[in-house]
Amino acid sequence: MPVSRSHAAVLLGVVGGLILPAFGQSTPPGAENPGLLAGPSLEPAKAKPRTIVERDFDGRVKIPDTTPEQAALALLEIDEATRAKVDRVLTRRLAILTEFVGENLFLLQQLDTADKAGDKMGTLLFIYKAAHELRGLTENGTLQHQIAQTLPRDQARAFNAILAEFWKAYADEGVKFPNKEGKPRGRVEVVIEAKAQSLGKEIERTLQSMVSSGDLIASLLLKDITLRPDQRARVADILEIYTRQAKDAPTEKQNQQLFATLLTALDKAQQKQMIANLKALMGESPKPATPDKAKAPAAK
Repeated sequence: MPVSRSHAAVLLGVVGGLILPAFGQSTPPGAENPGLLAGPSLEPAKAKPRTIVERDFDGRVKIPDTTPEQAALALLEIDEATRAKVDRVLTRRLAILTEFVGENLFLLQQLDTADKAGDKMGTLLFIYKAAHELRGLTENGTLQHQIAQTLPRDQARAFNAILAEFWKAYADEGVKFPNKEGKPRGRVEVVIEAKAQSLGKEIERTLQSMVSSGDLIASLLLKDITLRPDQRARVADILEIYTRQAKDAPTEKQNQQLFATLLTALDKAQQKQMIANLKALMGESPKPATPDKAKAPAAK
């Protein structure tokens, strides 16, 4: 199934439900001092200021290629123990995004159809479902809050100050430009749109990573198939070879070879289910094999 950049972009509608509750949260650790809005006070007088405020060719403040939180974190020198804590936060976030992308490609196709047909109810239903499934991203607070909690107090203050400076600069500039309807934008609307764009980039990176690694194709082809341990090992080897050969741009021929090779790792009932999955991906509606028939027999 072709995967377009627009599929990642349509997820931006969910961000309001994820971002707005954060405005009611208590101040993150280390951000109690309003004077920090002017920037970190931890640097020596002659040190170069730590900032993630950068401008594009048009002179406008741009959103970092990573998340603003990760960009700010990169400016700090943290020890291995703290890095491990931060990595756990980011790994959990990636797992939520990966699960969401892997389980909602069919829904994205339906949304694309609904959007083109002007089906507002269909679009709203997707936004509701997406917001529900992505709620894990903010159930422990915003990403900024979660990362700040893992940092020593002084570094948390510097981290929050870097982000405060960025969002202030972005909002100060953003309110000068109207929205798509030509109406003035408030600071909250500007920030929500920016965070939506950042989340969209995260989802797109997750999608591209899953495509290039073969994980996305494998998860779709092997849907409802229970693998034995030896089969899981075989599939992992197949995907490792596929990733090494395809790199970041798998060809149609390489995808076809992956399908054929995965078939050799399955028994007949599993192969039947995998073929049914492929037909479903191609838009056909065959009767899928029952879960029991798609399970691998116990290893002898």
